[in-house]
Amino acid sequence: MAEFLPAFAATMKHEGGYANNHADHGGETFSGISRNNWRGWDGWPDIDRLKQHADFPACLDHNADLQGKVRMFYQRNFWMPTMARLDSQELANWLFDKGVNMGVRQAMKLLQRALHVDADGIIGPESLARIAATDPAALLAACREEARRFYTKLALNDPTQTRFLHGWLARA
Repeated sequence: MAEFLPAFAATMKHEGGYANNHADHGGETFSGISRNNWRGWDGWPDIDRLKQHADFPACLDHNADLQGKVRMFYQRNFWMPTMARLDSQELANWLFDKGVNMGVRQAMKLLQRALHVDADGIIGPESLARIAATDPAALLAACREEARRFYTKLALNDPTQTRFLHGWLARA
């Protein structure tokens, strides 16, 4: 069965750090947690307080309490029971990362499209049976292709987001 911590560590390679890119719809972001989307996250007061430090934003990465809040946030909001039930840690890592990047429901839809089942974003018995019957490496390759299509369409539909396309495709 897949485990949360390896998936979390892999995703944090993409999401780590502080950013406040005005072109990013999420606005101010720490470790991939955007203030615009997660205003109530309990780490924002810590970040606001730490902005007064001379070594901001570097001090955020060394704050154990804040890092614990980040880990709990992701486990609570993005580590789905479906991922824990997968035998392939690599597939679970990828699904978790896509859930963080594009939303869990959208990530599950990509998985379902790769499985050629109804893509409703809810993993039920049919999807689970298909996952079990499919070679994990082939399924991961199909999921990656679905993600590339999704990201390309996103950039085509919103030209302000084309600046992120290269990174998204690399991440897919």
